[in-house]
Amino acid sequence: MEGGPKWRVANATIAADAGEYGRVRTNTQCGDYVLKLEFQTPVDGNSGMFLRSAKSQDPHVTGYELQIYDGHEKFPTGSILNAARTEKKVRIHPEKWQSYEVFHLGKRCLVKLGGKKGLDLTAGKAVNGFIGLKFDPKWPVASRNKKVKPPKPAAKPPDWSVKKGHLRAGQGPRQLERKGPYDDFVPQLEVWANSREPDFHPNSGVFLRGAVGGIGPDTRFRSGTSSRTETGLSRWISGPEGCVFTSRRVA
Repeated sequence: MEGGPKWRVANATIAADAGEYGRVRTNTQCGDYVLKLEFQTPVDGNSGMFLRSAKSQDPHVTGYELQIYDGHEKFPTGSILNAARTEKKVRIHPEKWQSYEVFHLGKRCLVKLGGKKGLDLTAGKAVNGFIGLKFDPKWPVASRNKKVKPPKPAAKPPDWSVKKGHLRAGQGPRQLERKGPYDDFVPQLEVWANSREPDFHPNSGVFLRGAVGGIGPDTRFRSGTSSRTETGLSRWISGPEGCVFTSRRVA
């Protein structure tokens, strides 16, 4: 906590309605993150969420201030102060909980208000910092259901390769398929799959006569015969642990 607000916590809600200007913030700095929370303030309330701000300094200068303030002519609620105006005109509903979602990834900051996109900002002002809720004297503010978590990791790009006559797939789930379909054929191959521990069973497979670009259960089968399709693509599927496929013959 910084400044002189009189914060109180009850029923999983943090609120302030008295004291001097200040903020309650995270104990640690955040880089890339996904933030979700609900907030409540009077119709003429003046608050905001500080994003990637420095400690004990002007948070809206060192980082970003996501507005909770309808009274600002240029940057009203849903905007980032002095950086980006919201694309949708919104209004605070007094005595009603409203929600923010913030996706802060690198230089990109995507904000949703009430589940709808408000702005999508690209700026390199701060790469990490604290997340906090502002209290301005005379304007009560409350927040609940606040969650901060790291973003989901991006999928790794395919890295299929051929080494010493072996078709190899590295880490990460992926698929490789032929350009053209087969009708009648007899595939023969050998497969070696990695396992991260002795009791762990790797996940991979070879799917036959599937639809182009699809690996769903309605477009594939693992056996050599089926009544689903008469022609289709053959493809190799690698699980997250990686596999090596040695193709012996296709007749």
